[in-house]
Amino acid sequence: MNNTITQAMQKRNIKENLEEILELSTMDIDSAISCFYVNFSDGKPFTGVSVRLAEIIASTWGNIKTGATITKNDGKYIYVKGFVNDIQKNSTFEIEILRSIVKYNNLPMSGEELQKVSSAACSIAFRNAVLKAIPTSYINPIINKIKSFINDNVQDDTWKGYINFFKAKGISEGDMLKKFSPDKGVWDDSSVILLIGFKNAVDDGDAAIFDLFPKAKIQKKSSFSDIANVEVSEEKIESSTDTSFLSNFLKDSEEKAKDIEESTDIAKKTNSGTRDMFSSLNKEETEVIEKDLPENPVKRGRGRPRKNQQ
Repeated sequence: MNNTITQAMQKRNIKENLEEILELSTMDIDSAISCFYVNFSDGKPFTGVSVRLAEIIASTWGNIKTGATITKNDGKYIYVKGFVNDIQKNSTFEIEILRSIVKYNNLPMSGEELQKVSSAACSIAFRNAVLKAIPTSYINPIINKIKSFINDNVQDDTWKGYINFFKAKGISEGDMLKKFSPDKGVWDDSSVILLIGFKNAVDDGDAAIFDLFPKAKIQKKSSFSDIANVEVSEEKIESSTDTSFLSNFLKDSEEKAKDIEESTDIAKKTNSGTRDMFSSLNKEETEVIEKDLPENPVKRGRGRPRKNQQ
């Protein structure tokens, strides 16, 4: 049976495969834009193959089996293995990556968040395995041709939409030019490619905006729910402030003060009434009461009695 499979399997034609990869990756501007990413290391940009281009490569290369699977989940990280089995060469290529599944507040991710992280990790592991199995010397010339196709066909509103994406994160256009066009300070073919490529890296999970723009404004999620915190302007806060509790507090305080005053008056009246009662006794009645009182009342104090008192 294995001999039958080997006989039916056509040997790959590398030249034809590369031509097919280029044709599929430049069918339209959107396909071309999605085929690469740009990241930065020590302030210098480098270009990489995106997951989309890796899928095109795997589907056209022929005689290979590819995939990715989660091999371990320890509660803090997921471990994902990407693999490529080259049937024609009888060789296997594997690569493992890990991704954190704990949020910034040390709470576990929700099911939806875990699904997104797992899918992204599997895609990246698959991409890395494909690039490990297929020499980059075949792919680099294709990437250069894809970039040329983008520069020739991209529309102004398309790449300016990428500028607006970063502006929405609190990044000014001047800050973008400092990173993507540090020498010229204007948008040209190379700087537009860097802009688009870095956006792709952020979308695919190969980079974070903070890596290049530390002051980027990213909306964080509440530690008590998966709902993003709503940013409220100062004007809105002032208009929505409820001060009714102040009047209620003052009213309650006045009522309590009035009750205390009335209680004090009653106590004064009671004490004065008692004094009046004793003062109304005649001399004989007072002498009768004094006879029942002890001559030396017992003194009560704190601690042990002194020796002379024992």
